[in-house]
Order: sequence, then C-alpha cells, then structure tokens
Amino acid sequence: MKFVTLKSFNKKKLLIPTLIITSLILVITIFVSHAEFTSTDHVTIVDGVINYTPYDFKMMAMYQQKEGCEDTNDDTCYSEVELMPSEGYTINQEKSYCYKTNPEEKIYEKVYTNSNGEHIIKDLEKNTKCILYFDKKQEPLTINNMDFNICNGEDLTEEEAKNCLVNEKGYRFEGPDPNNYVRFNNEEWRIIGIFEVETENGTEQLIKIIRTGSESKEWDESNSNNWERPATLNTYLNDTYLNTIDEKDKIASVKWNIGKSDYKQTAETVYTSETKAITTNKYQVGLMSASDYGYAALNSTCKRSIILWNYDSSTNPGCSDKDWLFNSSYTWTLTPNSSLANRVLLVSNGGSVYNYGASGGYGARPSVYLKSNISLSIGSGSGDPGSSTNPYIVN
Repeated sequence: MKFVTLKSFNKKKLLIPTLIITSLILVITIFVSHAEFTSTDHVTIVDGVINYTPYDFKMMAMYQQKEGCEDTNDDTCYSEVELMPSEGYTINQEKSYCYKTNPEEKIYEKVYTNSNGEHIIKDLEKNTKCILYFDKKQEPLTINNMDFNICNGEDLTEEEAKNCLVNEKGYRFEGPDPNNYVRFNNEEWRIIGIFEVETENGTEQLIKIIRTGSESKEWDESNSNNWERPATLNTYLNDTYLNTIDEKDKIASVKWNIGKSDYKQTAETVYTSETKAITTNKYQVGLMSASDYGYAALNSTCKRSIILWNYDSSTNPGCSDKDWLFNSSYTWTLTPNSSLANRVLLVSNGGSVYNYGASGGYGARPSVYLKSNISLSIGSGSGDPGSSTNPYIVN
C-alpha cells in the first residue's frame, strides 16, 4: 500500500467532498440496514405471488389431494406437502382457512381459486396463519358434445361468472348475464344448468333450458297447486304449446321435481323440499323451479343465507339485479306452496318470491331438458360463445 502525503493547499479542497462522500455512505448504510429488517417477502402461488412482510403471514401446513382419492371431505385423501403443488390444482375453499390467534376461529373466505386458476389469499392481517388444502383441478364438464368450465361460485365476479357453471345442487349458470344463450326452435332460450333427472332411459345428466319470452297463463283455472291433477298450465305446455315446437323430438321426457316449499326459505332449503317429490308421469315441458331462480343470482353479491322472499334488490342489492332469471315481471315457478293448496311460488316484478293463487294469470316461461344424444355447437355470430350475439346452436 502506498501512502501519499497531502500538501496543505489540497486539504481544504478535499475536505468538503470527503464530508459529502462520508455522509452518503452513512445514509446508504442506514437505508440498507433498515431494508434488511423491513423487506417484503413473497409466496409464489402457481400463477402469481403474494407479497407480505415477514410478521404478517405464516403458512402453517399444506395438504395435497392424493391420486385416485376423490372424496374431498375425507382428510385421509390428503397428504402433507413441503411445496405448493404445481398447476392443475385448486384450493379447496371449504377445507382451507386462515386464522389470527385462535385456530378455532377459522376464516374461510380468505382463500380461494378464481376462474383464471389463480390461487388467492386475500385481506391478510398481522399474524395471519393459513392452512391450505389443494384439490386436483376439475376438468371441463363435457355434455351434449360441449365443454363447460366449472368454477367455485363463492367469489366469482360478474365477468368471471359469464363462462362458468357453478356446482350448486347441479351445475348452474349464475350472475346478471352469463353466456348461456341457446338458439332453439328458432327462438332465444337460455341454459339453466345441468342436472340428473329420471328419463325413459333411466337417470341421465341433461341440459335444462328455459325460453326467454313468456306468456300470461293461469297455473290452474281450478285454483289447485297439484301439477299432475293435471294443472291447466301442465296441459297447455305439454299439448298446445308442445305442438308449436318444430324441434320437439330433441326434448327429453322426464320426471319433474314438484315437492312443496315455502317462500321464506333459502334456495338450498327450497331445493331440498322440491326434490322430495317428483311427478309420477314424464313430461317434456315444465317451468323453472323456485330454487332455479334462487341459485341463478350471483353468489358473491347474493349470499345463499338470504331467503327467496328477500331477493328484491331494494332489500338486498345484488340479488334479483344480479340474477339472470329475473325479468322484471311476475313469473310462475313449478314449486307449489307447502301450506296452502291453492298457492304456487312466483317471482314478483320486484324480484322477491311469494306465493300467489294458482288461478292468477301470470308469466309462464317454458322449460325443457335436451336429450343426451343432441349436440350443441358454437354459433358463427360475433361475441363470446354462448353470448346473446353468438348463442349455442342445438344440432
């Protein structure tokens, strides 16, 4: 090392720069030291990252569904893993949870997988701890030669819900305007969902569609809510109206759910009641059920704990106004009232479900199930497949 003695006249010239450089070094040292203890770390979640400070978040455990084990309610179907699974897995929202201090106070809505396949852990607070369960990603549901995406409905946005079926007592479209339009009988119809029903071939999984337009009809002129009496509307739909359908050979004959229910119940409770009884005979044409209407509302804005009577958007914004089956007019359902033999559940012009006298003349929207050997195809119009400008075609 070589030492150089500075001459006196250079010392003053170098003093100020030296002080400046020393100060900068000190500032940089403090900044780097501070950054070391306040740095933001991240967790890679398949298609993205979660940023967090170290004291905010802790992954307590991760479990992955075992190959060939399908029962996601059985804990033995999962094995603990050290690394998050690769693409092809989704977070099981019913089993995964976070908590702050007490593991018994579980917060389920913090974790889910969105329709883009991105795993989301949201609204982290300090000391948040999470336990995650990963299921194998469900393959598209193929029916009538058409693939349908299956999504978790808990946190779907309007845009995400457009192209997804949600597994809620069948596979259903939900939200204000999903891409579920179908051109059938040279008319505009829409897909309610996919359901298991009893047909002439046994139990089959079929697509249920509903006509967009309606006409005013009495449910039953004799003011009875017995569909197989037969009700006036039953006779009209399966005789007069059916004969106007050029493509009636594509409609399956099925047994319809006609269990009685009350309108001051949730969609799930109403569905349970409806499925307790089915028609003795098989019919080609029916109506939407009250639970169909309930489940068509966007789950993220209309929680399933809300009773159908309170679906009016003035009472619960995000219910009828986010429900594609709502058409702002009085509309019959197929569901008889459980307490009064002359009443049927009906969707009001405000969006709430109530019981009305069967002899009243209200809107009837025919609903049918397509046969399993009938294929759907994507139209040639503009817009997304299944949109109003590019509906699916019944071949």
